[in-house]
Amino acid sequence: MDTPPRPPRLRKPSLENAVQFSCPKCGFPMSIKPNALGFWWCPRCKHSWGHRDEAQNAVTVNGKLNSQIQVLMDILQERGRQERIWSEQNHTPAEWLLILGEEFGEACRAAADMKWRGMGVTDYRKELIQVAAVAVAMIECLDRNG
Repeated sequence: MDTPPRPPRLRKPSLENAVQFSCPKCGFPMSIKPNALGFWWCPRCKHSWGHRDEAQNAVTVNGKLNSQIQVLMDILQERGRQERIWSEQNHTPAEWLLILGEEFGEACRAAADMKWRGMGVTDYRKELIQVAAVAVAMIECLDRNG
């Protein structure tokens, strides 16, 4: 059984020159730089591609993976999950705030469970990632619709 060919290695992100290409999934024409994590992300279909593992390994602080990079990658992963479930969402600001409030309430509940019921930080962190991902979705909607 032949293994599929590996995509070409990406250069480290460069701030000098943007790359001209189209999204391999939807064909959206783009003239952008790879993001700080070293991969590309289509603003239309939210498809991402590139070598995330290589980008993670390249972004270090004193020999350790920068925790901010990991948090941002977790938020982007959650945004992708949300897009797969609900596709593109275009709500009014008031509707978005209701959605954000619901997610914030779940984070509050997880924090209370952690403090008074001895639960671990896993659920609390997951809820905080969801709060941040909803905030990102709100900004995406605002940028799309004005």
